[in-house]
Amino acid sequence: MAVGKTAQAKKIDGLLDKAQRELAGGRVFDAQTLAAQALEACFLELDYERMGRGVPVLAAARAQRREAALKAGVAPDPGPDLAAGGLSAGCYLVRPPRVGVDGRALREAGDLAEVPVLVVVREPTTAQGLWPIVAIGPVTIRTRVDPPKGGGTRDDLGVAPPVSWFRSAIDALTETALAQVRAEAAAAARVEHLYLRVQAHPDSDALHAALGEACAQAAREPRAAPRPRLPNFLEGEDDELG
Repeated sequence: MAVGKTAQAKKIDGLLDKAQRELAGGRVFDAQTLAAQALEACFLELDYERMGRGVPVLAAARAQRREAALKAGVAPDPGPDLAAGGLSAGCYLVRPPRVGVDGRALREAGDLAEVPVLVVVREPTTAQGLWPIVAIGPVTIRTRVDPPKGGGTRDDLGVAPPVSWFRSAIDALTETALAQVRAEAAAAARVEHLYLRVQAHPDSDALHAALGEACAQAAREPRAAPRPRLPNFLEGEDDELG
């Protein structure tokens, strides 16, 4: 006799179904929220099959939000309170003395207000004239890029990079994040590391694609016991998993 779905599996299926409907209806932020909730539940349950089904929905919603922000162009500096109301759609460069957690707060404020924003955080210019950029989440992703041409390298120079620079910054963070995940690791381990990096850097199509592939592989492996339901497991700002 076939075994019926558990209550948690039914809940996840409901979230995914609703996320797909919201996405089809153009309600990107609702779709993003629902798909993210479904993936978190899948991750805690080690339900890689459903997680793999949810990744494309989340990726599509985030891609629409990202492209809307890029289409809107470079946004002006929002002032001292990055998470204040009145955000406009567009690309934001968060400069020193602000740090990665400020950029994350700005992105979350945009999601809460349903305003498409793309945020890149840069740190003080290196001695080689490069801009360190960082993405903060359950893990930290950090790399160095060239400043925009004609933008100078002085930390106090408030020159807005072009949209093309924001695209290249996304790609640079993606490359670094993927390099942090060992290709020879077990599929379940890669799911965990990729999932945490997708949360830190949600604007990467390639990271989502790699997560989806790892989920498909992990779903074919023997299933382990679900993770303990630790409070705020995914909320730690200082956790770094190599």
